[in-house]
Amino acid sequence: MSDHPRLVHLITAGLSLLDKTHGPDSGLEKLKLDEGMIEALRENRTVLYDEEDDNNTRAADYTKRSWEEINALLGAPHGGTNPDHELSAALQELSLRDWPHTMSAELNSLAAYYRSTSPRLRKEDTAVLITSDTAAGLRASLLNALVMTGGDTERVRYLSDTSLDVDQARGMVVVLRLTGLATPSGPDEAAPLFHNAMRTLGALGRNLYQTAKAEPTRFRFHLSGGFKAALPYLLNLAEAMRTVCGRKVVSAHSLHESAFDQQSLPIPLRSLDLDLRRLREDLVGADGTLPAIPGGDPTLNGFLYEETPQGKVALTPFGTALRELVREIPEPEA
Repeated sequence: MSDHPRLVHLITAGLSLLDKTHGPDSGLEKLKLDEGMIEALRENRTVLYDEEDDNNTRAADYTKRSWEEINALLGAPHGGTNPDHELSAALQELSLRDWPHTMSAELNSLAAYYRSTSPRLRKEDTAVLITSDTAAGLRASLLNALVMTGGDTERVRYLSDTSLDVDQARGMVVVLRLTGLATPSGPDEAAPLFHNAMRTLGALGRNLYQTAKAEPTRFRFHLSGGFKAALPYLLNLAEAMRTVCGRKVVSAHSLHESAFDQQSLPIPLRSLDLDLRRLREDLVGADGTLPAIPGGDPTLNGFLYEETPQGKVALTPFGTALRELVREIPEPEA
């Protein structure tokens, strides 16, 4: 085991890679890709991501097919679906090990941390790609993950629930699908779906806390891409983890996706002054059925929970995440 703390990269995953692969060929030429790689991309674009399928009225079917194909490719259970060999063949033809860090904000962020032009994840580290619940998001994250591992599917894990075990993912890239994040839905469905995504985010934080208790670990949030509406919640998660894991353990950084040869900028994080026992009581009570908490902490009201028009208390989306995070974290010893 290394004498240095283990490092877990938490990377918000977006679509900048698909913007490159599915954009004009002139953009690929500017990235100094050779003609053979550009030709392979031309031939396999719809295998990697079919924008027409994703934008038609059966987009939900394409999203379902996307995660089934990814599961099949990575050898995970896929509900009896036959493996899609077309995707595997396309990925081999594309020589992902040769893709540069300039292909996406995610790759660029990792390379900037390592002060390298290579976006390859070091084998003692772990990367978690926090991914929206869309076909485009899932497919872009798969490509980013495989570039980070040099095309090695054995070093990529795909998860769509809260069973994440980062402790077993050393040297791997974990594609974590936040079910409900950016899922097309009506206004009545959007709120519970987003709460579900935040619940998964909180479970991730709890798992990372347990990893840090088992061995020295540092967590670095790369907040340069991804679903923009989720970025404030990820920043809040970083602050909550800094609170429970320690000030020197958690950091957050941002890097503009076009700043290819620069270092990322640190994002200031607070450590929250929280009484874990009281916090758990408040969050368990904020279920939408209980009266407003008299004398509740005014700094948490509106942040973790809020009053409903009926005068009850309900969790905000981040309150849902934090309740999941602190559910099993012990109070500090006196």
